Amino acid sequence: MPRGRPRKHDRDETLDTVMQVFWERGYHATSMNDLVEATGVAKPGLYADFGDKDHLFVAAAEHYAEAHGGKAVLALEAEPEARTAIECYLMEIADLAKARGRPPGCFMVNSVSECAVLDKTVARRVRALRAEGEKRVRAKLELAKREGQLPPDQDIDDLATFIYGQTVAIANMARTGTDRPTLKRFVKSAMAAWPNEHA
Repeated sequence: MPRGRPRKHDRDETLDTVMQVFWERGYHATSMNDLVEATGVAKPGLYADFGDKDHLFVAAAEHYAEAHGGKAVLALEAEPEARTAIECYLMEIADLAKARGRPPGCFMVNSVSECAVLDKTVARRVRALRAEGEKRVRAKLELAKREGQLPPDQDIDDLATFIYGQTVAIANMARTGTDRPTLKRFVKSAMAAWPNEHA
């Protein structure tokens, strides 16, 4: 009886390819056959390592959050001064949105926009991954307020929502063809709205 061909694919490389396909096409426009063609891994191999399409999508989202979204968080947390930290965070997102060799935009923003039509468990996990970045931003803002870097009456919820809105705008602009220098100028313009701690 012939033995089955052993799976020789590298799991991380396969997952990176899966992520890019979902990133470019979206969840619903991507079929398992698309993933097989892109990765070169037969369906049994994908199912064995990752599970069904829903589990593949969640794994791709987690991979993006760790490998790409984490860069923006590191930029945010590396700077002690809040305004500089937020600007670095947005600049990193602009860089990621136009990274060479990657689809334009943001995998996570694209994924969240599909949550309304995703399986509830998948949607909940995608939202949780997206929310993790927002929590880091909010924590930075709360610390800045305590340290006097923001006005004492500053509404942190409003400011966090404003920053989140910029990340969505950057992702959508990149996806629709805006180049990196324009995105960087957009970030600079957005930062002009930063509240004056002495107001």
